[in-house]
Amino acid sequence: MKHRITYIGIIVLLLATLTVSCNKDDLDLNADGDDVTIVYGLLNHDEKDHYLKIYKSYQTKENAEEAAADGKNIYYGADELTVYIYPNDNPDAKIYFNPVTENNKDSGLFAYPAQTLYKATATIAQSTVYNLVIENHTTGKSITATAKTLTPITVKTITVASSHLISFPTKNNAIEIVHTDRARLYGLEFDFYYHERNSLTGEVNTPAPIVWNAALTKDPSSATINLTYNGNEFYRYVANRIEQKDESVKRYTDSVLVKIWVAGEDLAMNIDLSSATLSAVDERTLYSNIKGGLGLFSTRYCWQANCNMTESSKKELRENAATAKLNFVD
Repeated sequence: MKHRITYIGIIVLLLATLTVSCNKDDLDLNADGDDVTIVYGLLNHDEKDHYLKIYKSYQTKENAEEAAADGKNIYYGADELTVYIYPNDNPDAKIYFNPVTENNKDSGLFAYPAQTLYKATATIAQSTVYNLVIENHTTGKSITATAKTLTPITVKTITVASSHLISFPTKNNAIEIVHTDRARLYGLEFDFYYHERNSLTGEVNTPAPIVWNAALTKDPSSATINLTYNGNEFYRYVANRIEQKDESVKRYTDSVLVKIWVAGEDLAMNIDLSSATLSAVDERTLYSNIKGGLGLFSTRYCWQANCNMTESSKKELRENAATAKLNFVD
C-alpha cells in the first residue's frame, strides 16, 4: 500500500497549481527531503517595525493535518536563516530581520496561536528599491527578491472648515487623491468607532470598530484618482454588523478613521488574482516574485486621518431606514 505524500507549507497548495507570472527559477516540489522557502512581506516606508513571514514546505508520509499543526514542521530553526534587506544604491546598509514569536495567529490548518515572524526595526526610505536576501545555512541556497517603496499620496478633499470631517451622503461621494509614482492600486477604508451606554445601569461599552472597505481603484491612468463611496451602502453595512438592543442602550458616534491604502505593482497583481484586500495581510498568494522560492515581496503605504462625522451624517445615521433601530442618539 502506497503512502500518500502531502506537501505542507502555507500557500504551497495554491501556488503549486495556480501560480501565474512567477519567476522562472526551477523548483522541484517532488525532490526528496528538499524544502521550498515561502516568503510573504510588505515594506511600508511609513512604519518602523517591518515583518516577514517565512515558512517552508516539505514532503511527509504522516497525516498532513497533524504534521501541519506542529510548528517545527513549517518554521525554520532560530539560526537556520540569515535574513536582510538593503537599498539598491547602498549594499553595505543591510537591515537584518530576526526571528520573533507572535501569539496572534488565528486557528486553522497550520500551527497556532504561536507563529514565527522575522522582524526588523529600522527607518526605510521612500521611493527606493530594496533587495531581500534569505540565506539558508542548511542548504547553502539563497532566496532573493526586490521591491520599490512608494511615495506618499496627497489627499485633496478630506479637510472641511479646518477640521477633519467626513460625510456619508445618500448618494455617490468621492475622495480625490493625487496619483503617486509606482502605485498600482488604491483602496478606501473607513473604520467607524462608536460606544454604547446603558441608561439604566450606566455601563459603557466600546465595541471594536466597524471596518468598511468602501472602494478599490486599480491601474489609474490620470494624475488624480477619485475613490467613490455611497452613504447608503455605509449605513447598510453598519446595520448588518450591529445588533439591535432595547431602548435602554443608547449609541454614540466617536470618530471615523479614514484610511487610503496604496499597493505597489507586485502586491496589486497578487490582490487582483486572489481577491484579497489591501488592508489585510493576506497569505493567499497566487503570484510569486521570489527567486529561488515562492511568495510575495512588495510594498504598500497607508495614508490615514482621524475624522469626525458631519452633523448631517450623524442625523442620517439616526434616521436612515437601515440604521434607525440601532438607537444612535449622537
